[in-house]
Amino acid sequence: MGLWRAKPDPHRPRLWVMVALHVVQLVILGFVSWAAVMRGGGVSPWALIIMVPLAALIVRAIIRELQRPG
Repeated sequence: MGLWRAKPDPHRPRLWVMVALHVVQLVILGFVSWAAVMRGGGVSPWALIIMVPLAALIVRAIIRELQRPG
């Protein structure tokens, strides 16, 4: 059987590009939260239910990009 090693995909964007895109997503998410608080309305529980898992998924994607081979 032997060991199977994944080859890097030449068409996939570079690591720093993918990490930068995910960081931009986190910044936008943070700005939306900050804007809601600055309006005086605060952040609704429904917004937190959506934004906290979304932020966790984005952070997980950043970690996955940093751990990928190549």
